[in-house]
This record gives sequence, C-alpha cells and structure tokens, in this order.
Amino acid sequence: MRPGRCLLFVRGTACRAAVAAVACALAVRASHPSAQELWHVSEERVQLADLLDVCVSSFGFSLDYDREAVRAEVTVRSGPGVTPEAFWRMTNRLLAEHEFACVQAAGEDGLAIVALAEAASVARVETGAIDEVRAGYVKVLHTLTHAKPDEVGDVLRHVLAGEGSLIQSIPTARQVLLAGLKPQVAEALAVAQRIDLARARVVVEEVVVLHLPPSRVDPGDFSPGPPSDPDVRD
Repeated sequence: MRPGRCLLFVRGTACRAAVAAVACALAVRASHPSAQELWHVSEERVQLADLLDVCVSSFGFSLDYDREAVRAEVTVRSGPGVTPEAFWRMTNRLLAEHEFACVQAAGEDGLAIVALAEAASVARVETGAIDEVRAGYVKVLHTLTHAKPDEVGDVLRHVLAGEGSLIQSIPTARQVLLAGLKPQVAEALAVAQRIDLARARVVVEEVVVLHLPPSRVDPGDFSPGPPSDPDVRD
C-alpha cells in the first residue's frame, strides 16, 4: 500500500470507529444514511495484515497475531463494495490460502491467528449456533438421531474437503466432529441434517410368514405393494 493512500472506503452510517491504530485510513460517506453499509478496497494489491487490522478496528474484537508472520500481499477486487460480514469471510478465506486460520481457543475471550495445520487442535468446540461465532475457523460436535456417523462422515468428506479441515466419526456417541472454515462447516452441517432426516423417513414393514421357517425366507421376495382396498373382496 502506497503511503498516504486510503485502503478502505465505507458507505453507510453503521461504521464510524476510529482506525488511527491501523496502517490505513477508513473514510465514511453518509450520503445515503439508510443504505446498507458497504466496504470497498481502493487498491487491488494490499497486505493481508492490513485487512486484519481493519476488521479488528471495525468489528471491535480482540485478535492475537504476529503481524510479521502474516506478512503477505494479496489481491482484492471488491468491485462496488461488499458487506462487512462478506469482507470478514473474504479475509478468512485469504488467510486459509496462505495457510493461516482465525480461531477462538478454549477458555479464551479473544481470537488468534494460528497455522492452518494446527487450527483443528486449537479451536474450541462450539456449543451454540456457529452463525454467532466471530472466528473464521470453527469446530463443532454434531449429534445424529437416525443416520450412522461413519455413513455421514463419508459423505461430508466431499463437502468439507479444504486443507486443515477435520471430519471424525464417533460411532459410540452417534456423533461427528467437524472443523474447518465456518461457511464450509455450516454447509456440512446442513448436509448432515438432511441425511439424518432422510434416514428417519425409512419405513420398516413387518411381514408375517405362516408356512415357511425363517431360514428359508428371502427378503428379496417381498416388496411393498399398493395399499389394499377394504371394499374389495376376493
């Protein structure tokens, strides 16, 4: 970023936080006070650490990271602007592309930037809705009601497949442990819920066999037929 240039412009009135501590300026244009706030990056090539500083100052959360370790120049094309939440998701995706992740560790109030390879072991297990979690990388323990954890885990490996992701089946507890970038984990949870619900719709029919021993019954000989009409007599 060239000295004296403004990295980020904001349209709207929701964000008026001072950003004197960051390496760039934050300008607010309130020509449309009722319009949704949009963030626009004025330069395509910016420092990843600068994006983090803007998010910390604007959202107001605590973030522990080594600015020198996260030194990387990234390309951002924000076009006409993106919402603050979309900007934060983009920043987390760029972190992952450079093998970093933003996590909240167990017992910690603030967030931290860690190596992506270590994120699954550092991130706390979320107990509430992940939509309310600020960290960009999350870990959840999902309980199944009908489907088998191994079956669900095999499917989710095609959904949550990014580097640093974790899928672990726990058959004894009928649970699956998932970890990864929050949007991908949210998608994996939705798929797991659909699979679980589909298993609940399986209908088990009992067929009474009167004249054959069970050892001679082939389940393939039986298939559900149309419901009988009580008004029809043989």
